[in-house]
Amino acid sequence: MKNGLPIIFAALGFFIGGLAFPSVGWITGAALGFLIGAFIEMKRRVGELENEITFLKSLKKYAAEEKPAAVDIPTAREPEPPAAPAVAKQPIPEPTTVPVIEPPPPAKATPPFPAPPAVKSPILTAIKQYFAGGPPAGRAGPPAQAGPPAQAGNLIVRVGAIVLFFGVGFLLKFAVDRGLIPIELRLAGVALAAICVVGIGWRLRERRPAYALSLQGVGVGILFMTAFAAFRIYHLLPAALAFVLLVALAVFSALLAVLQNSRALAALGVSGGFLAPILASTGQGSHVVLFSYYAILNVGIFIVAWFKAWRLLNVLGFLFTFVIGSIWGYQFYQPQYFNSTQPFLILFFLMYVAVSVLAAIRQPVKLKGYVGGTLVFGVPVAAFALQANLVEDYEYGLAWSALALGAFYLALTGWLFKKFRATLRLLSEAFLATGTVFVTLAIPFGLNARWTSALWALEGAAILWIGVRQQRPLARGFGMVLQLGAGIAFLIGLQDIPEAPPFLNANYLGALLISAAGFFTAYYLHRRRDQLKSYESDASALFCVWTTLWWFGGGLYEIQQHVSQSYQPAAALVFISLSTAASQFFMKPMNWPFLGIIARGQLPAMWLMLAATALRAPHPLADWGAAAWPLAAAAHYWILHRQDESAPLYASYLQFLHAGAVWLLTILISWEVSYQVNEWVQGAGIWGWMMWGLAPALAVYALATSGRRIA
Repeated sequence: MKNGLPIIFAALGFFIGGLAFPSVGWITGAALGFLIGAFIEMKRRVGELENEITFLKSLKKYAAEEKPAAVDIPTAREPEPPAAPAVAKQPIPEPTTVPVIEPPPPAKATPPFPAPPAVKSPILTAIKQYFAGGPPAGRAGPPAQAGPPAQAGNLIVRVGAIVLFFGVGFLLKFAVDRGLIPIELRLAGVALAAICVVGIGWRLRERRPAYALSLQGVGVGILFMTAFAAFRIYHLLPAALAFVLLVALAVFSALLAVLQNSRALAALGVSGGFLAPILASTGQGSHVVLFSYYAILNVGIFIVAWFKAWRLLNVLGFLFTFVIGSIWGYQFYQPQYFNSTQPFLILFFLMYVAVSVLAAIRQPVKLKGYVGGTLVFGVPVAAFALQANLVEDYEYGLAWSALALGAFYLALTGWLFKKFRATLRLLSEAFLATGTVFVTLAIPFGLNARWTSALWALEGAAILWIGVRQQRPLARGFGMVLQLGAGIAFLIGLQDIPEAPPFLNANYLGALLISAAGFFTAYYLHRRRDQLKSYESDASALFCVWTTLWWFGGGLYEIQQHVSQSYQPAAALVFISLSTAASQFFMKPMNWPFLGIIARGQLPAMWLMLAATALRAPHPLADWGAAAWPLAAAAHYWILHRQDESAPLYASYLQFLHAGAVWLLTILISWEVSYQVNEWVQGAGIWGWMMWGLAPALAVYALATSGRRIA
């Protein structure tokens, strides 16, 4: 465990667990902290091994590519064949040549061509020295046998540094309890000693780098603790000066870590800074001061993240900030603290989202797409969990919080796609998934079941769109299933709303949104059918039927709920006629044959409306039928005219539609004329029945004499 992380995390768990659960938290927290540190250390070492393996593979490939250059070696030997024939001309050919060409003595070790490997592959020599334990070329270093003792010594040094740091903290508390030496001198002495420790560590940074970094980290942590104690506990520093001093210390520790490229120094400094208020705490104080102090520390972490992709440092800062914040919230939070707590939660959230983006940007070229799951997914989950406690007393507070969080991540995704499409694609997709999840959660938190189902259907269409663009079959399938499930949930939660205005209520608007999502899905699958699986063509047909049922079903249900029974056939006829005419109108611009199929369904619907009218009205023009039937007839013949021009494949069916329309109008005219004659000639019912034969006869005569002139 090269960096002693288990020890650091064990100490952290020891104090946090003891503060949260005084009885058993000390031991449990230390054990959990040690396991977490060991896991992080093991994961780091596995990552280093993977990087070394990748590097060796690249070198192997490089060496294989250099082999053609080694073909030049035989050319260096080509002068030898002329010498061989010269010797062969002598009377004694072979026996004389064998003694002449003697191998060089082993002591010289001068083969005929030693130079090419050393000149053409200097990297291989460095790699051999690296794995042999020696220093790189041109640099002196200790022998390879000194490796294990140095690592053990580094671990002992780090453990000792941690013990020293905590010992100073307990010494301060002991001094407070016993009243030894004036507090000003005690704090000044501790600060001076810490500065000396940092200075000694800086001077030893080249001769004893591990020891020097440990000293600097301890010194910086003690300075943090001393400054905080002087300000908060003993009130020796004014707030402005303490703030400037803490900012300077955060910047100073960040600069030390960046200049020396030391994760250990950064981790020790951050740990000391975050533990300072816990070690020096008296159990009383302002949470505003505490969170302001943590905000300063997080500024230092952000500065380091601007220059270095140190994931360990980022995770440490995140854990310290949100774990300590959660413990404080569990023990001390009250509703009146909302205005002074909410800004800090937003600030910490934005900081660590920015840190996760910077960490991905600052990775090496081959690893720019790497996503640290701890920050990418842990930050929104932790922040939303704390936010839920802050807004639990506000109506729809959780819904608005989830919506705002989802909108933020979706906006951030759009920016990343625009700026870093190639390098941060994985991070962008992770943020996209996070934003989608929180927008989804906002729906059930703030709306009833009908609105929830409708918006889930829209979300399913959006997921399908993303799945098509990114060539992800699983996302497309999930989007389809989500829409179907949303429709079923909508029907389960459907309730009558008699007092709501027609077409402006949750029932109809919900059905309209589900239909719109299905319409988009069917059309988009049709347009991108060349990029999809074969079975997804069947899904397109399924969603064509799905959107048709929701469109007409929602409209007819709304008419049935808000229109009086006698006017329902006319209203339904107008709704169907306008819908089919709109389908025919958009069929050609969208180049979608499905809309033409909907338009051709108007005539069967007109026959059904005729039957419904016969059951509820004395004649077809009653109860607004005088407006509905002419409109329906005009829409139908306009549709037939457009269908004749653009759909030659359906010629036989169009002939049926023409004939069906003629007989439908004949029946309507016969019925209406019969009713009017009965009303005109009271008591003579035979005249009305005669119209049922006269009107069809006139229609047949007109078709026989003038049918050919009808286009």
